[in-house]
Amino acid sequence: DAGEQTKVTESIQDFLDKNFAIENDFEFIFGTLEWIRHNITGFDWETDGIQNFRKRTSEEILKSKKSCGCSDHAILFRGFMVARKLPSYYVEYLEKDFLVNELNNMYSGHVLVRVKIKDHWYLVDPTTGAMTIGSIRSLIRGKEYVKYKEGFDSWDIGINDWDSYAKASLKFRDEWTNENT
Repeated sequence: DAGEQTKVTESIQDFLDKNFAIENDFEFIFGTLEWIRHNITGFDWETDGIQNFRKRTSEEILKSKKSCGCSDHAILFRGFMVARKLPSYYVEYLEKDFLVNELNNMYSGHVLVRVKIKDHWYLVDPTTGAMTIGSIRSLIRGKEYVKYKEGFDSWDIGINDWDSYAKASLKFRDEWTNENT
């Protein structure tokens, strides 16, 4: 299923048909990850990043070739998975350090995509191109993360701009702290 941000559009399908007419799902995934890594660049956060944060669709991200970070990478990649008809989910994580330290107001997290190929689910980091059958710890070393929500895309989990991300992060921190202390 697609979310509002990850709907298959004619331009997404045309792009994939022209560039990734590959039968093997793993080759398709690694090909699209490689393309994202080499062709999607970051917005300047101060001038364009905050204005575009969590506000665009996979089609808009593909057209601009600009990203606000891991969420845009995940939205674009998940859009590709939806077009390919591979079961997948957008997965939002928050840094554990943010959750355990009330003085830490740096809303910090990471977004991955969970993809099913044959009978196995894989976690994919579209920002780095890494993929694992294990946990997020297998992909990102040095930091601990806690899963916040999983859905079809950022809008599906209730985050559509910086303010909604900040509010959701603080609310989750309060709930998580109450359950884990």
